[in-house]
Amino acid sequence: ASNESGIYFAVAAKPARRITINAYIDRSVFPWLRYRIDAPSHGSDFLVQVNFIPDKKTDMYFRFRHRDKFTNANDPDALLDYIVPLTQDNWRFHIQYPAGKHFRLRNRVEFSRYHPANEKVENGFVILQDITWKRFGFPLSVTGRYALFQTDSYSTAIYTYENDMPYSFSIPAYYYSGSRWYLLINWDITRKVEVYFRISRTIYSNQEIISPGTLNEITGNTKTEAKVMLRIKL
Repeated sequence: ASNESGIYFAVAAKPARRITINAYIDRSVFPWLRYRIDAPSHGSDFLVQVNFIPDKKTDMYFRFRHRDKFTNANDPDALLDYIVPLTQDNWRFHIQYPAGKHFRLRNRVEFSRYHPANEKVENGFVILQDITWKRFGFPLSVTGRYALFQTDSYSTAIYTYENDMPYSFSIPAYYYSGSRWYLLINWDITRKVEVYFRISRTIYSNQEIISPGTLNEITGNTKTEAKVMLRIKL
């Protein structure tokens, strides 16, 4: 679909009743230029994920992903852009479990590593805590998250899915240094009328201007977004 040729192989295994292993390897060749790659290139992508379900209400997984590809060299003295090898690694541990009768918790730790040839290694990590409250038969549910993140640059940004309004999605990039939280409330007023409210805020500890030089530029180190939706089912 993007002027690419190659081979992809995936496997799923269940070595034990509560353990599942999924893995794939993708080898690609690009005969022409791409975004930030000003020459023909090739690359590979390898991922393995081990899921463990100790009981009916708890599940966890460990994921490792390794990518080899090329990128434009960061050489301001070069007359023409040239490409250099690049490796990227991601490690993730995720667990979700109940906490009492009406609460469910999710914890995640993720680490990223970015290493272009002949340049220093850049690292990043995210630690997050999700909490969901829902009582059976009660018309109100609440989901929230608090995350801490630290990356050396945007190259080691970590993307994480967030719960959002119906018919929309949110996968923000966590980069630089700071924290982020969001709160999503759903209230079923009647069987056909429901209200959603979502608010999120990102606080950077090492930035004084957010998205400088763009239409989204913000003077300060905080970014806040609020949404309200009224849904009527006919």
